[in-house]
Amino acid sequence: MKIILDSNIIIKDFHFTSLDYVLLKQFLARSRSKIVVPSLVLEEVVNRYKELLLEACNRVESAHRKLNGLLNDRPPKQSPVDIERAVATYGRSLRSKLKEFQVEYLEHQKIPHNKLVKRDLARKKPFSKSGRGYRDALIWESILEFLATASEKIVFITDDPDDFFDKDKQGLHSDLKSDLLILGMPHNKIELFVGLHEFIEKHIKPYLPLVEKIKLELEQNAYGDLDILKFLDQHKKQIADEIEPYLEDSLSHFKIENPTIPHMEYPEKLEVLEVHELKNSEILIEFGVEYLLNVDFFIFKSDYCTLSEDKADALSILDSDWNKHYMWGAIDVETNISFAMIFNLKQKTVSNYELVDIRLKEELDVS
Repeated sequence: MKIILDSNIIIKDFHFTSLDYVLLKQFLARSRSKIVVPSLVLEEVVNRYKELLLEACNRVESAHRKLNGLLNDRPPKQSPVDIERAVATYGRSLRSKLKEFQVEYLEHQKIPHNKLVKRDLARKKPFSKSGRGYRDALIWESILEFLATASEKIVFITDDPDDFFDKDKQGLHSDLKSDLLILGMPHNKIELFVGLHEFIEKHIKPYLPLVEKIKLELEQNAYGDLDILKFLDQHKKQIADEIEPYLEDSLSHFKIENPTIPHMEYPEKLEVLEVHELKNSEILIEFGVEYLLNVDFFIFKSDYCTLSEDKADALSILDSDWNKHYMWGAIDVETNISFAMIFNLKQKTVSNYELVDIRLKEELDVS
């Protein structure tokens, strides 16, 4: 199998630290599959890294100026980040990581420009109706050249389904299917996935051996080497930081702003979903827990006045006159949260863990 990665898959995890990449690397080590990266993807990733680094530095400088304006004893001037040096360092690190994955590269330099112009004028995917999508089209043309000579199963993983998938997100867009037919290839010559996790769920996890004994012991809190609930409680600050960005959207029906989690209760009701055997004496544990989150927030005074009685009663107002425009309040949020972690059986340590999904309990969704 040849697995082609789009730039957005790497951009989502610049340093390949996610659990999905750990599983992908182990999968590659025990199979004949290979990662394939269009050379343009490499350029896009480094360029996006530079853009995000600049944005982050600008935000820090802006915050620093505001801090200087608020303090009488001004803090020492912050040393600037050498952007070009940081980008060059990241570029070398990226190539080194891809070398660990034994990546093959697809070149695009020989693809005729007039071919892309004709595609653009015809508004064929990956071009949009407005004509955007030159780089995606270049990537697709390099994939077509690769498909023409490939004998293995080909997979393309992207986080940009609108440019490559049909409207139901179930397969190739009709424009791209026609490209394959013109070249005498069936449309199932290439399999598409939205995101790396979707690929792993289909092609990796179903083939990992299950470890039922440890699963049962974990459920009964009888596995002496790992107490999952205790581990989560020890890392509640990091977990709260991951949950907070999700809360503003999920609690939007309350019209609250800037939700933060000053306190999380001890996790409860552990449900171990699956335990899989990995390489190097490691296991993959997938599980869910319930959390009671104490959430602080601000709400615009006029917004609070427009809430229904049920919604207003669900909020505890701590300061109704926090300033001229806002009230300060709190709400208890019951959640079901899914996690995945990798545990090393020999070292008896958690080497990686991730928050997978967050769901608010239905009782909170006051209509």
